Amino acid sequence: KMAEVSGRVGYLHPQLKRGSSIPADTVVVRIDPVDYEVLLRQTEADLAANRQNLLQLEEEEKSTRRSLQLAQQNLVFARKEQQRIAKVYERKLVSRSSYEAEQQKVLQQEQQVEDLQGRLNTYQSRKDSVKAQIRRAEEQVLGQQTDLGRTEIRLPFNARIGEVFVEQDEFVAVGGALFEALDVQGVEIDAQLPTQHMGRLVRHAANQRKTPLDAMGIDASLRGLNLAATVRLIGHPGVAWQARVLRVSESVDPQRR
Repeated sequence: KMAEVSGRVGYLHPQLKRGSSIPADTVVVRIDPVDYEVLLRQTEADLAANRQNLLQLEEEEKSTRRSLQLAQQNLVFARKEQQRIAKVYERKLVSRSSYEAEQQKVLQQEQQVEDLQGRLNTYQSRKDSVKAQIRRAEEQVLGQQTDLGRTEIRLPFNARIGEVFVEQDEFVAVGGALFEALDVQGVEIDAQLPTQHMGRLVRHAANQRKTPLDAMGIDASLRGLNLAATVRLIGHPGVAWQARVLRVSESVDPQRR
């Protein structure tokens, strides 16, 4: 088993020793998770802050939109009032200063509408920027949660422990070897057959198919035969295991044939 994260070994199972048997799902190594927990909390805080920023932007956008609508209505009223004052001014019933004051109101109202419209136009890009930060933070949270989970190593199967390469409080780097574990439920054995014996199997497979065999056909046909085997321990009469053929190699050993 290789380390998938780096850090100090904070825990080793007391039975993690050469020759020990340990059941599946047992925590056998734990790398100190403190740094990963701190980093995860910081990223989660950043994510929460970005989400809050997005909500605030959306509320500000709604408020600005309402203000723009109100300013546009006021501009309509201001222009109507300007037109009315202009007609009165043409009849010399109001002073020039009153007429110019009304023009100034229209200009101010137009400027307010323009400012609000410009501010409203910026919200989409600002929201897109915050959303990108949220997506990035979400991906970081997922990655950091995965890294945090990798600080705890559990056996995926009932195992017989081989070599152990780490000690308590030792620092391990990513990819560093931790220990060897063998699945006690079964092992794969590379069995070699002389070419003449392999030829018998191929001919038998061809007879089963009743069609010529190509490279793919040989492999498929041999799998279809459900070949069984018996594995015996040399030097120990009576010690044997039943086995099955999983796959066939693609080549012949050039030395041993």
